[in-house]
Amino acid sequence: MSDPTFKIGVRIAGTQSVGVVSGQGGDSYLLQLLDTTGEIKKGDVLIARGSDNNRPFVPGVPVGVVNTVQSNASSITQNADVDGITNLDKIGVVAVVITAPAEAARESLYPKPAPVVTVFVTPTPTPSPTTKK
Repeated sequence: MSDPTFKIGVRIAGTQSVGVVSGQGGDSYLLQLLDTTGEIKKGDVLIARGSDNNRPFVPGVPVGVVNTVQSNASSITQNADVDGITNLDKIGVVAVVITAPAEAARESLYPKPAPVVTVFVTPTPTPSPTTKK
């Protein structure tokens, strides 16, 4: 990820805001938020969006944490400095994802509809007047 030509699509965990994380040639990365209505906060966790056929990126994998939010009122997009989840200099064990799970994590990105409560009111039958004979 430290390669300056590296880019990965991400979303902010717990939101639908998406952006692109780019390498900068060092230990920190740059987030460019593509969602103009989204908000970046220090401490936000960034999660991989995934790629076609889950290659090379599997969706749902934590990528980084927002360290500093860059404020620029004249910019269309918001930017932030990001620290990687993993210290690449201290990796001892690596796991390789060979196949994607049967149910893609990307499906969880869609908001779940709020439950709708339906109330039915049934009138109580009114007793009919009885006629005396």
